Amino acid sequence: MARTHSIVKQARIDAAVHDTLASVFNSFRNAAIAYKISQYPTNFNATQFSFQVPPQTVRDRASGKRVPQKSLVNEAQEKVLVDWCHHNSDSATPLHPRTLRGRVLEMVGICPAKPRGLDPKRAQNFNKVTIMEYFDMQKALNEKHDGIPLEHNWNVDEKGCQMDGDRKGDNSKFVFSKSNLDRYRIRSDNLELVTTIECVSAAGDSIPASFIVADGLINTEYWNIEGIGGSVNLQHSFK
Repeated sequence: MARTHSIVKQARIDAAVHDTLASVFNSFRNAAIAYKISQYPTNFNATQFSFQVPPQTVRDRASGKRVPQKSLVNEAQEKVLVDWCHHNSDSATPLHPRTLRGRVLEMVGICPAKPRGLDPKRAQNFNKVTIMEYFDMQKALNEKHDGIPLEHNWNVDEKGCQMDGDRKGDNSKFVFSKSNLDRYRIRSDNLELVTTIECVSAAGDSIPASFIVADGLINTEYWNIEGIGGSVNLQHSFK
């Protein structure tokens, strides 16, 4: 019955928008008032389904600010869920609303998950197309020079460490597609970072780690430690 109510309501709103734009009514308000009284089949409870289409809803629908309500599941899926609810209820194993919500998300192919942080300034280069292009270029370079010696093949890696903490996640989960294994969410970048630079060759040689910090964040006299390649203080911090 609720689905029928929603369908009728959406149809009346759409009709009010259409007739106003077609100059049948001179205002959205008059269209909303006109569609307040609508005849239903005699088998419907007129009192239960009696409502007025809000003029603001009609205006928002016409301007695109509001879209029609949509169900996550189709009518067949909804019927299956209702049948299962009745079955579990009769079996003294009623479904919790959270469980039922999980079933709906499973049907539509989405799921809640905790994302991994992604720096917005690096996100534009962090995609499969760019990564595959890099490996294609590396393959072409190796073929052009009949292979590059391992001692000349170096990999540079950088790692940003947060210094002014108290910005840890709250373990909130967000809705992702089940097929999306790389579950990222753009995070706030208003942080003071220390960037660690490491470089290792394919032959196994390595260069001592170096650090890039914001000017004044850490005194460089503490970096004179054996095993550290060096440190650089920049005038602007990495944010």
